Amino acid sequence: MSGEIKSIVDEIKESWNYCLQNSPEVFRYMLNISKEKVIDGDLKLLIQLNKDRASKRREADKFLDIVPKFDNDKFNFTKIDQREILFEKVLLNDIRVSFVINNSPLTKYHILIVPQLESCLPQVITKDCIEVALTIMSSTEDKAVRIGYNSPGALASVNHLHVHLVHVEHDLYIENIELKHIASNLYRAYKIPAFCMILKDIKRDAEMLNAIVKYCCDKVIPHNITLTKSRDLKDVRIFIFPRFLSNFGANKLFGSHLNVAFCELSGYIPVGDDELYEKITESYVLDRFNEEIGAICDDIENDLKYIVEN
Repeated sequence: MSGEIKSIVDEIKESWNYCLQNSPEVFRYMLNISKEKVIDGDLKLLIQLNKDRASKRREADKFLDIVPKFDNDKFNFTKIDQREILFEKVLLNDIRVSFVINNSPLTKYHILIVPQLESCLPQVITKDCIEVALTIMSSTEDKAVRIGYNSPGALASVNHLHVHLVHVEHDLYIENIELKHIASNLYRAYKIPAFCMILKDIKRDAEMLNAIVKYCCDKVIPHNITLTKSRDLKDVRIFIFPRFLSNFGANKLFGSHLNVAFCELSGYIPVGDDELYEKITESYVLDRFNEEIGAICDDIENDLKYIVEN
């Protein structure tokens, strides 16, 4: 692993802090987690109250298709203030990657990783994007770093290819949850509706995950993906959350409603409403997961097994 790759997370932190100190006006609000707790239950879900994100963030796109066309008339990352771009690097020989602040942050160092920004790719994750994300995740020894993706129909907000990097200084259940082996390095998670790949080879696994994403797109199955490290830093876990219930054409709702995207599915649950924060329980969260995902993991397990074996 090159020294340049190894230094990226450190550069993100330094550049994010510099932007906050010298250009605070590019953020829609100053990050203020007013309350935080881990709720009772087997999953030890982390709940944070972030009222500003609920009220001050940019209006989300409405997606009508799992493979949407890029629309230059709508908001995209070519329209942002250039100060929001922390830096750019050419990674993996020829992929130009922009590291962009999320101006409505969930966590400190919350940024967007945008490959080939000027190519104006729609929000459908590509093999190159997966390989960049896996490379960055593999290179860091910071346990707080997680990388996530929301597809169209799974609460993506902007139709311009990107993944999120968040910095959550708590263990999340996905790092320790028991897994059942399916085939190769693909597993099924117990207690939650999800699949998990244990990273073995970045290029091969990027191709495998890309094949799974293509399958989901062909079958019109919205999906969320989370990358995290095990707590002993020995492996990278790639969680895939296929969804039975799509959100095409829907608005993101805030307040008393719990949105379910990659953060929430991973056990990190930001909310914007005092009442929801006080009343939220693990059973309520799991009910919301099941509403969105249903039994689709059972329905597609054999298909994913075939993909990873061939």
